[in-house]
Amino acid sequence: MRRRLSYANVTATLALVFAMSGGALAANHYLINSTKQINPKVLKSLKGKNGAAGKIGATGAAGPTGASGPQGKEGPQGLTGPSTGPAGGALTGAYPNPTLASGSVTTSNFAAGAEAPIAANAESLGGTPASGYQTAAHWALVDKGGTIVSQSGGISVVSHTSGEYILDFGFSVVGHPILVTQSTRDNSFVGGVSTAPCGTTTESYPNCGGDPTTDVFVGTEDSADTGVSERSFYIVVL
Repeated sequence: MRRRLSYANVTATLALVFAMSGGALAANHYLINSTKQINPKVLKSLKGKNGAAGKIGATGAAGPTGASGPQGKEGPQGLTGPSTGPAGGALTGAYPNPTLASGSVTTSNFAAGAEAPIAANAESLGGTPASGYQTAAHWALVDKGGTIVSQSGGISVVSHTSGEYILDFGFSVVGHPILVTQSTRDNSFVGGVSTAPCGTTTESYPNCGGDPTTDVFVGTEDSADTGVSERSFYIVVL
């Protein structure tokens, strides 16, 4: 018996065709969103070798300086150094009792306006007076004619008139004690004698006329102290 085409048969046939073609279309557009959906062997075969390393890029700008770290702990105290051995520099001898070397300190080492110390101070330190040092006392014996009979050194008579003498001591006498007394070498009774540094300070003799720094005035009087008279005298500047 021959079957006839009906609406139901046609509809079923079309539905079957569309179903088969839709599955194929879905297969062509299947999405992979996880490596778990791919066989590990396939993944391994897909992985290629590493490429060659690229060139090193330019060095970047230096970053800001970091904050200082905390201070470290204080280290242990070192061993005490030796207290013996030769001294050097301005010293001579050996430790622990070195002394100043001869000539190691001069007036060039003094502060501006400082007075040169007397030689006795240098000798007390075990040294020898260097250039510019004063002796413990500068003294001179001057006869009535203005001639220096004897002296400690460095002193000269720069002016002499009747009973008036000006002596140059060769260093600043400002602020130093000055002592003077007449001498009996003239074999006569002596009179008064006076002295003062030349200059304009309260301790000076302003009419001296000599150097205000290094010169000293001495005036001698007759035995009656009534007027100036040439006399021998001793003078000392400390």
